[in-house]
Amino acid sequence: MEDALEVTGHLVLEGSDCAKKKSRRGGDDTEQLSKSTLKRLYPNYSKSVIDSLAVVDEAVINYELIAELLKTICTTMEDGAILVFLSGMKGELCTQLATLFPSKYSNLYLSTICHRDHHSDGSNHKD
Repeated sequence: MEDALEVTGHLVLEGSDCAKKKSRRGGDDTEQLSKSTLKRLYPNYSKSVIDSLAVVDEAVINYELIAELLKTICTTMEDGAILVFLSGMKGELCTQLATLFPSKYSNLYLSTICHRDHHSDGSNHKD
């Protein structure tokens, strides 16, 4: 995550969909490392990466970060292929990723592979 944040300049801000949610008790619902601890663990990363790591909820798929990372790779590196493995429903993933890419990236091909035992209704039974 830290490398993706650094190379893209993506920020995760408090209150965003990908930030840890505040509990009713006033704290976070999950354990949080202090910024000083994060600076010690990631000494070669920018302040914006440390700030983002301090608030990010790693259990939430950050589609915007994925899209920004793919755009960065596609515009700064040689031609090739990229595989992105995500959990979730096929339609949800395609919709989320497709809406993040403008038409100028028409050479980008999005494809999903679903486990053959999963059905469109979300059930996991075998025929």
